[in-house]
Amino acid sequence: MLLLALCATWFQKSAALRKVVDPIIAFNPFVSPHTTAKPLKTETFEFHRHLVAVLQGPEQNKPFADIDFGGSFTVDWKDEQTARVSYQLSNGEKSRLAFEIHLSNWKLVEIKSEVARDKAGINEQNILKDFASIFAYRSNEDTTGKYEAEYTDEPERLFKRKTLYNSVAGLSVRIVKSEHEFTRDPGTLELISGRGEEATRAVVSKQSFMLAVSSYTIRRLNSVVSRRVAQSDEVRPDTLRLTPESKGVASWSQVRGGLERFNQMNEPERLKLYHDVSRTIVADSEGPRQFNDWMNIHLDQPNLRNFSIGVLATVGTAEAQQALIKIYAQYPESRVTVLNSLATAGAPFSEETHQFLSTLLLSGQGNLSYGAAFALGAGIQNQVTPASEDVQQLSRLLTNAATPDEQEIYLDAIGNSGSLAFLGVIETSMQSLDEGVREKAVLALRKMPAVATQSLLNLAGSDASVRVKAAATQVGLFQSVDGFSE
Repeated sequence: MLLLALCATWFQKSAALRKVVDPIIAFNPFVSPHTTAKPLKTETFEFHRHLVAVLQGPEQNKPFADIDFGGSFTVDWKDEQTARVSYQLSNGEKSRLAFEIHLSNWKLVEIKSEVARDKAGINEQNILKDFASIFAYRSNEDTTGKYEAEYTDEPERLFKRKTLYNSVAGLSVRIVKSEHEFTRDPGTLELISGRGEEATRAVVSKQSFMLAVSSYTIRRLNSVVSRRVAQSDEVRPDTLRLTPESKGVASWSQVRGGLERFNQMNEPERLKLYHDVSRTIVADSEGPRQFNDWMNIHLDQPNLRNFSIGVLATVGTAEAQQALIKIYAQYPESRVTVLNSLATAGAPFSEETHQFLSTLLLSGQGNLSYGAAFALGAGIQNQVTPASEDVQQLSRLLTNAATPDEQEIYLDAIGNSGSLAFLGVIETSMQSLDEGVREKAVLALRKMPAVATQSLLNLAGSDASVRVKAAATQVGLFQSVDGFSE
């Protein structure tokens, strides 16, 4: 995300390219950044960011930058869509500038800032811009540029993967890896925490000249309501979030009305319905049968089918898993979605689901078999007692993989498990001659306890490959932040 700023710095040093690329997100001076009005609400976030950049081409693998910062960021909400952002870094440095950000459905619409008058001020702008583009988790623009992305929505989580950056002034940014996960309040959609990993390659005239590997974590520390909401800001009764503490779990007749007008709902309304339907299926004895009857009528509609897949994954019961397998069989175009939902469901697999995934894993169906591997890897983490046959099966597939690409896939699956039973095969993979395999082996340690992986991370830190070293740094970062270590 900081790649464009790095490129601009490199351009200034380079005789070959004279034009400095301007930041994409515009800065508009605003008159009174230090508003005297008491904020509607104040939130404090812990934010940590790390980026390693390496020059390529004629100066192959020459380290260019290693940026590492973190601290406390304060978000003072003026209203439901406008907030003032400031920070204090862990080294004690405070932002002299203030940002005012405007959001719409958690997309960053506009940033207004005071004018940066020196190099320190420009650095502050970059730090605040970077935070804002992550905090507004549905944004399609960051400090690198505008991009396209794919989203997978769940009531309390959102998964994001950037797919394409727009070219800027002859600079092409190619996405090597992009994985982002956010947790949020299912009613208000407010950000609770997030983490991301990214690798991007900067290309000019078809020549790659910079590789950047970055990661971040963000976590809300507290949220304090400072003043009562004005009458004009009150939520309408028909959009109030249903909670057990207030309204009680909605009955099936209540959520059925929402399901019937699904196509007329906006995104926040659909997410609220998602949450209500999932809870109703669990709490109402008639919920599972009623939802199954409704679902069977509407599965031919792709948007309602995807909604149903998400609900079933959230519910996670043996019956819900069986319904997912049925959708997999009946709708080939949804097979990848079903496998992804099983991989992220967070519930122990039933015997039938486990047999389905095990059979698919060995069926030789390319990406579908790999999807089963990812799900089984995640399933190991969710089992009360991890199945030894799954550990043996994935270990054997990794050992017998015919190509480095296959090895990387099984290492990804193993990484989903967080199981120490894989330490042996991971250590072996870290001795591979293939740089990509060694990198994936290190990343497979990410969900394991730090105390059990420190020796391997130390080994990776002395690897000749910058990518492997960066992977070790990322794993250490994730393991050290509360809420992300397993």
